[in-house]
Amino acid sequence: KPFLVIVLTIMSFNLKAQSYISDGVYIGGGSQFFNWTFDEGNYITDNGKGLSLKVGKSFSSEIGLYIGLDDAEIYNENSDSYEVTHFDIGVEVRFIEIYCRPSWPCSTAKPYFRTSHARFKMVDSDLFGKTEIKGSGVGMGLGTYLFLGYKTALDIGYIAGIIRINKIIGDDIITGSHNLAHSGRLKIGVTLFF
Repeated sequence: KPFLVIVLTIMSFNLKAQSYISDGVYIGGGSQFFNWTFDEGNYITDNGKGLSLKVGKSFSSEIGLYIGLDDAEIYNENSDSYEVTHFDIGVEVRFIEIYCRPSWPCSTAKPYFRTSHARFKMVDSDLFGKTEIKGSGVGMGLGTYLFLGYKTALDIGYIAGIIRINKIIGDDIITGSHNLAHSGRLKIGVTLFF
């Protein structure tokens, strides 16, 4: 008898999960709050905000692949604002659903873990010239979908990145670098599942 209760409970979670996320396409977008540190270029804990977009393909209610593009305008004390862009190709692993309290605006929460290969580009233009920093690395983070309706979810997540800087381009000089930069992206947006 306890075995039957466990099996029925697991089946109910699977049926519930399939009603929200199935093997289909999902798209999302929203705002992001960004910070990064790169000691070699005197970009020490610079912060900014911007936009985040993603397109993904779910293979089941538990796993999907996604492509993401994040762009942020960073404000630095030493210069005017500059732009930072991340391009991610990654995997999203989703966990079991958690039912929200009746007083909350969401019906179900679906936590996830994301990991990705990230490409990074920073462009800083000021009166004295233009600096461009390029690199690649890995991003990892946690978040949750808060379902507001049948196929619409509020997406809140944080991704930390470790970027190996490959090139620093400035004033017609190209140099190689093997130093690391660290980034953090707090994202708040809406995702639609099809």
